Amino acid sequence: MQKNIYFNQFSFKYEGQKNHSLSDITLNIQEGEFLVLCGESGCGKSTITRCVNGLIPEFYEGKYMGEGIIHGRNIEENAPEIAGQKISSIFQDSRSQFFTLNSTNEVAFSCENYGIERKDMVHRVEKAFSEIKIEDLKGRSVFQLSSGERQKVAFAASVTLKPEVYVLDEPSANLDITSIIQLKKILKKLKNQGSTIIIAEHRLFYLIDLADRFLYMKEGKITAQYLPDEMKHMKAEELYKKMLRAPSLEQIQYIPNDSKRHENQQLNFRVEGVWAEYNKNVPVLRGINFESNGGETWCLIGHNGCGKTTLGMTVTGLLKHKQGAIYINRKKCAGKSLLKKVFFVMQEAEHQMYTDSVYKELVFGKSEESLHNKAEYILKKLGLYEVKDNHPFALSGGQMQRVTIALAYISDKPIVILDEPTSGLDYKNMNLIADVVEEMRHQGKIVILISHDLEFIARTVTRCLQIDGGKVKDSFHVSTHDDFNYIKDYMLSALSESPVTKTMNGGAESDGE
Repeated sequence: MQKNIYFNQFSFKYEGQKNHSLSDITLNIQEGEFLVLCGESGCGKSTITRCVNGLIPEFYEGKYMGEGIIHGRNIEENAPEIAGQKISSIFQDSRSQFFTLNSTNEVAFSCENYGIERKDMVHRVEKAFSEIKIEDLKGRSVFQLSSGERQKVAFAASVTLKPEVYVLDEPSANLDITSIIQLKKILKKLKNQGSTIIIAEHRLFYLIDLADRFLYMKEGKITAQYLPDEMKHMKAEELYKKMLRAPSLEQIQYIPNDSKRHENQQLNFRVEGVWAEYNKNVPVLRGINFESNGGETWCLIGHNGCGKTTLGMTVTGLLKHKQGAIYINRKKCAGKSLLKKVFFVMQEAEHQMYTDSVYKELVFGKSEESLHNKAEYILKKLGLYEVKDNHPFALSGGQMQRVTIALAYISDKPIVILDEPTSGLDYKNMNLIADVVEEMRHQGKIVILISHDLEFIARTVTRCLQIDGGKVKDSFHVSTHDDFNYIKDYMLSALSESPVTKTMNGGAESDGE
């Protein structure tokens, strides 16, 4: 069977859309090639991956012209149930591909679905957990996994059928640096085994020495092709012109906030000795303490599963804390009183959508006449004005994510928590959200970010809270290059596997030799 993937003058338009998402694509992907699709949001990267894995045209309906051949089959013959035996997909939102409630069952599901004998299936599942190095995630409820942990389970599930092609759409979006380096090692192993790998990705730093070539897309077309060395040495001005993220984390530099402080001493937020858990007697948070005044932007850093999102849910009132207390303006708060004061933007944007249009979503439950101008401003600021009358669920993932940021901005709640607000976003939209975070800080709000995005952190953060194993390991101001370099070195320590500690002068040193 022919094992390359071939498009010749191929165009595709989704049902109900005016413009083509792909236009005149000619592309030949050889067996065993490692290909990276890059470009700003909406350029057509994900559409190509859907053509390869069979979701187009059966699941995502539309019209196509030209020729699309996937392993010797015409695109119309490449149905998901056929493609799934040889082509494995890992999506940005791993929940969308889960079929069970238990992590082990999820990894076994594809084998069961294709009738693999039980003895072989058990062996494959055990090997998958071992190869991905996630034995600690066996037998876990998928609802109790962080986004990064769910992504790892999805990856383990993908390898059990021993596919020939891996198609990944923004696989690093919700992963910390340590997990990304682990993902890189897995991809390297698959490449060495001869697998064909196609990745649509904004974060390029971990792919530079893996990819055979990078295809740059714009407005549904492939407009340029780069070898890894060309991408690595591309000047910053050219990268940002193309809305591409930095190809190396070492290149990211701290961008100082303006010297004028925006402290709002009338707003005080204090967390004292907070413990929280999902399962009885299995604490996730273990005596968390921190305090903030208005006009500060915090970043919670720590590896996947350390308790960052749990802390966000607890101080919002979505998760009841077992011990300790939370104070806003020296008044003890819990439950509904926290929900009235704290706005939490979840990673899963669709969980916060209730109406049938973007504009209605912003003004839902509010009556002030002045709100119209504020809503119009933030829609234009975030590039959403043209889709203000669209149903939220008709938006792309990046657009939906920006809607939740607009909701936080328009809210009158003084404390805002954003959980991975830039996951899967290109450089342009990351900067737009950074600008909105700065505006909220200037308004005297407290903004708390849960993020692994170093470029975003470099633009926004004034305080840092480092969490390890459900405890506060460190808390410090971020106002100098040394402060930011500590955060960067902490995240980059995954590369050398040498732990980093903060020095007395605010810099960083490695505990390794």
